[in-house]
Amino acid sequence: MNMRHTGLPMRLDSPEADLIFTALGNKTRRRILQRLSEKPARSISELAREFGISSTSVSNQVAILEKAGLVSRIQHGKYQKAVVCDKAMKIISEMLNEVSQKIPCLLYTSDAADELDGVDLGGRRII
Repeated sequence: MNMRHTGLPMRLDSPEADLIFTALGNKTRRRILQRLSEKPARSISELAREFGISSTSVSNQVAILEKAGLVSRIQHGKYQKAVVCDKAMKIISEMLNEVSQKIPCLLYTSDAADELDGVDLGGRRII
């Protein structure tokens, strides 16, 4: 999937948003994305060594990130390297900003203690 950003906010219920949130729903993929944001253009084998998993596993995880438009692969000699797509990261930021603006509509403030099994919602309750 290529991230097409028209300047309009991406809808949270769009197929593209589903791909992004599915990709981000896995700890290993989030860690790969974090590593790539720290040092761009890492090879699949380099990531595999860092995570202590096979190159095939890393390649599969990168493929999911790539399908979501979060990373792309570039050929560097005989190696493939993964790089973060900056445009995609901007879209994610915009989507999360949209969600965070809607959260006050879903939560209300209360001085009473949270009743949710030790979950600290900062004095807020889900309604």
